[in-house]
Amino acid sequence: MATGRKPLLTVLMPVYNGEKFLERALRSILSQTFRGFEFLIVDDGSTDGSPKILGAYARKDRRIRTLRNPRNLGLVPSLNRGLKAARSPVIARFDSDDFSRPERLERQFQYLRRHPDCVVLGSQVRWVNPEGAEVMKSRYPVEDGEIRKAFFHFGCVLQHTTTMYRNPQGLAYREAAYPAEDYDFFLRMMERGKAHVVDEFLVDMTLNPQGISSRNRIQQVLAVREARQLLLQRMRHGRELGPPRSFRPPAPLRWRIVNRLFLEKWRRSSKPVNYFLLSLICLLSPAYFLHNYFSKRFARYLHPREYQRFMALAPASKPHHPVGKHSKTLAL
Repeated sequence: MATGRKPLLTVLMPVYNGEKFLERALRSILSQTFRGFEFLIVDDGSTDGSPKILGAYARKDRRIRTLRNPRNLGLVPSLNRGLKAARSPVIARFDSDDFSRPERLERQFQYLRRHPDCVVLGSQVRWVNPEGAEVMKSRYPVEDGEIRKAFFHFGCVLQHTTTMYRNPQGLAYREAAYPAEDYDFFLRMMERGKAHVVDEFLVDMTLNPQGISSRNRIQQVLAVREARQLLLQRMRHGRELGPPRSFRPPAPLRWRIVNRLFLEKWRRSSKPVNYFLLSLICLLSPAYFLHNYFSKRFARYLHPREYQRFMALAPASKPHHPVGKHSKTLAL
């Protein structure tokens, strides 16, 4: 990327030993219909062929900027390093094992330009297996009010790899919130403005057994619960009463078994098998049962004042219609 003109958008992608899917991910971003971006890639000390692949692509396309950590620091430090190095007012997150549709950046950038009160924007998701074949599709709430309800009750309904958000300017991911750092980050972003979802399938997410959610599901559930407690403190007291507790590995054997059961549940299409696996998960992890089947479903009734304050943070405005296929192209 030439230094004389700042990009309109930064695509931020961390990578660690991701050579298996890396070229597919790189091609999907470099072939976007939107051209005015820098592609900022943070190599988190990869020991496989990832650095070689990144170097080859960077020599061919000047939009690519690569930063390399001296050792494997982890996802959150890599994301924060990328945020500090970003040169644009808008950040598009992307993971190195996923695939962005060619129109993704254009659709989302148009939406943010047309809706200045929107601070974070996602899209619908098509899930694929490692070979690229479709497994299923996920549809998420589109409007800010429904997204806030889902965040307060259930957890993160913005898939991190689909998001585009305004440069947070002083806000960073928190390492203690890992592996729910995105949920914690978006909760704090949503205290600044609205969240929306473009109602199109703009990203293919890979069901990767080595992915963070697959390997750390129970830790993620507990971290989401902790991030919600911090939100309640902010809504109740105007500040947090303490830092978030960390649920980083190494995890007890029981957690590792539960994570494995979650992965098997993802893979199975049989409802009886799914119910059986879910029963085992609840027996092995009462915290998951209490969180999923009691606490989060009644959160608005257990904490009505905090719920109303969170819902009122973004005032009502005209409905936001998703960007369609025939929207005008931005003049860059």
